[in-house]
Amino acid sequence: MFLSAPQRGLAITVDTFEGKVALRNERRLGRYFSGLAGAVHLPCKERNGWIYVTAGIEGRGVLMMAETGPRDLNINGLTAVRYGIGTRPGAVPWSGKDFPVVRPVLTVDVGGIASTPGDGLVDDFAMGNGWTGCACAGDIGPEFLRNYRFTIDPFEKALVLEKPSASMSAGKRG
Repeated sequence: MFLSAPQRGLAITVDTFEGKVALRNERRLGRYFSGLAGAVHLPCKERNGWIYVTAGIEGRGVLMMAETGPRDLNINGLTAVRYGIGTRPGAVPWSGKDFPVVRPVLTVDVGGIASTPGDGLVDDFAMGNGWTGCACAGDIGPEFLRNYRFTIDPFEKALVLEKPSASMSAGKRG
């Protein structure tokens, strides 16, 4: 989610490897990004406080919500039908029982990063609708995001993904 109006002067970085979160103003964020090689800057849109990025499914650009709650890269049923996405049966364990689900069979391109969701879902809900009629194709969940240190940059309206390396983990912090 984008920061609310009073905090728009801050960016947030979530370091999933070290279990840390950092808030930075625009100047500190610039210093943090300077010299940072290999990061993927994804332009994003904000709708009702939620972040949306363009990803590739079946060679087409689609809008997907960056969401830390769901399990993996998920798509909605409308997207599966429209793009002819294959599916397979699956199950989600909950309260000692397995509940049947539908899993997508696809690869999603997020800023040049190809990801095949093993634990993704095909949902019958048009995610990202926010009661505005502006639904998205699906969401990018924590199983994807936890592979990166990610920053929500409200100044450039970007989601920035960094793949931590040994030198990054031992070195620079903003």
